[in-house]
Amino acid sequence: MASVGLFSPYLNNRTQITQVGQYISHKASISCGVPDGSVLFIAFLVICQPDIHKCSNKRRFYLFADDTYILYADKNVKAIKTTINIELQKPYIWLTANKLTLHTRKSNFIVFHPYQKQLAYKPKICTFDNEQNKYVDLESKVYIKY
Repeated sequence: MASVGLFSPYLNNRTQITQVGQYISHKASISCGVPDGSVLFIAFLVICQPDIHKCSNKRRFYLFADDTYILYADKNVKAIKTTINIELQKPYIWLTANKLTLHTRKSNFIVFHPYQKQLAYKPKICTFDNEQNKYVDLESKVYIKY
């Protein structure tokens, strides 16, 4: 329990101010979360995120720092679309329960296939965006930096 007290000053009584152009907001209290970009952000994330892979047994999760990669394989691209769109609801529920959100503008997907064989069907993968309060399509990529 002594280690929890060690982090208490870092996590408690925090405030934030937002500036857009010349407008500066009032100071607001922050009741949860870890400061993004801080020295301990990754350490806290590693402690908090290890069980996200338990939200689905159909997909494989690969975690690296604050990035999560989800892999799913099927020879039928239409089946991939259906399964992934249903399965992406599970991490959303996990994230919400853990007071986290998905950054949909930084989220995308790729369909791996033989280079010589073009896809006859382009799947649409979507997930819920908390900021916009609606489902949004994720961007399809031809390559992804890992």
